[in-house]
Amino acid sequence: MITFMQILRMPMKIKDSAPMQCVEIIDWPDKKMRILSLLHPWNFPQGAIKENRGINYLIKWIDRYVAGNKLNTAVIDLGSLVKYKRHPEFNKKQAIYSLEDIRKLAQYCRDNFIEFIPRWQTGGHSNWWLTIIHPELREKGSKAQADVTHPDHNKIVFDCIKDVLEASGAKYINAGMDEWWHGWKKGETPDKLLRGKTRAKALRDWVIQLNNFCRKNNVKMIMEGDMLYPGHNGTRFDCYKETDKIPKDIIITNWGMIDGATQYFHDKGFKTMSIVTGEYYPGNKTKLLIGMGINCYGFTSFNINRLNYPTILTRYADYVWNCYSDKKGKSRDCISSGALLAAMESLASSPNPHASEKIDCLDLQNFFQNSFNIELKKNYPKAFASVKEVFKSLPEGKKIIGNIPMQLGTKEKNCIILGKNREKIIPINRKCSSLIFLQTAIGDMEEVKNWHWRKWYYGFPLGDYQIVYNDNSKVKIPLRLCDNIYFANCPPLNAIPIGCRYIMPLKNINGNYNFLYQYEWVNPYPEKKIKKIKYIHDGVYNLEIALLALSTRQLKN
Repeated sequence: MITFMQILRMPMKIKDSAPMQCVEIIDWPDKKMRILSLLHPWNFPQGAIKENRGINYLIKWIDRYVAGNKLNTAVIDLGSLVKYKRHPEFNKKQAIYSLEDIRKLAQYCRDNFIEFIPRWQTGGHSNWWLTIIHPELREKGSKAQADVTHPDHNKIVFDCIKDVLEASGAKYINAGMDEWWHGWKKGETPDKLLRGKTRAKALRDWVIQLNNFCRKNNVKMIMEGDMLYPGHNGTRFDCYKETDKIPKDIIITNWGMIDGATQYFHDKGFKTMSIVTGEYYPGNKTKLLIGMGINCYGFTSFNINRLNYPTILTRYADYVWNCYSDKKGKSRDCISSGALLAAMESLASSPNPHASEKIDCLDLQNFFQNSFNIELKKNYPKAFASVKEVFKSLPEGKKIIGNIPMQLGTKEKNCIILGKNREKIIPINRKCSSLIFLQTAIGDMEEVKNWHWRKWYYGFPLGDYQIVYNDNSKVKIPLRLCDNIYFANCPPLNAIPIGCRYIMPLKNINGNYNFLYQYEWVNPYPEKKIKKIKYIHDGVYNLEIALLALSTRQLKN
């Protein structure tokens, strides 16, 4: 059914009727469990969250990138994000999801044939949630490690897991457990033993205790395998020597040295999954895995110079559907062919039940302030210092861009510049089902290198469009880098903005490309007339936006 919907959506052109020629679909996956692991948003309890779009955004994101990519397993790290019933001390400002929210999320997953698996970091990386609120549970000498032998440790962790299990009805839990003892604290001397146990035995006993808890609650336990594998982190304190004493009903996941670890655990009688970090594709051990997937560190990209995680996820979703017939280099092949870009742009399209196929172009000529040529030359002097103009020519007048009619300006004036001290009001005065923007971000990328992604879950802020209706009610459209806009001078192949339905390349005088981003915003109140759009700078950063065109989609009869 997803394949059928992908065929319908492929032209990215809404029609009042959607005719399709007779088609036969022969399509099946190579892996039963196809996994997204969302380390969401990997925040710490003292983190200053700047924006919270709630559980509905998470559900829509999963609908787009899990269901829409034919994945069927969603592992969501919930450690610091839940308002726990049994331990309300965790309910700080980063706890953005109630237990009712978790119930709603789990029901969505069941309705859409997705296995919901909650995740916590236990043992190593417990500073993601546990030891920040309960510092007494931190192991002496370690930065992030929980002391799993502490007499209060198990009750607190089990209580938090119980809250989520009761709300969600989940059949699995993921206990994390990677990279134990990966960082030591200066000025503290670690104890040689943990309440009389070696560290290897402390790890083993915790795994057994947690698995017994899981059995009692009729759920399956999943854990990372690197601390049990001698070819990875298992040599720390000789933890790998305890592997044979670990219960074989635990599912082991590998995030690093995939092939060797897969064979190792398979030979010892474990079922194994591969949930990788970054771009690693299993080799000839693929058939031994019961499931494959990838870790996403947030909704978009957590660093402006890094890959956009939904982009990697989309590549990997294609891989796990067709893994056996695949070759090395699959990821790069799908980039160079354009398949990845087309898939990401299709996924960016949001449902619009009131949409007509008819589009009206707004003529912004009287509002345009400057030439895009001049703005790029001014903002990127090193790139264009030796040229008179950035472009030999630019499209003018009415053009079809991404299958959308849009009205572009003249060479001398073709963009509105928005930013700090450059706020703007654009009259609309019509009803419409959506607004379609053609825009790009301009400015120095150096400014954003240290942006704090834990504060901004949904992309980095560039201000907001405020939609004002005739009754003076208002709706905000947040403008966020990596979501509905990106840099004019940054190739988008690895960092495709997740909300942009089309990326328009413009070849410059140097033979390189600059980029415009087309974003369609679906109007939540199509029955109201939109009076105007107001751009409001949020005071966070000093990058600017060039708006080059704006169209409205009519309402269907």
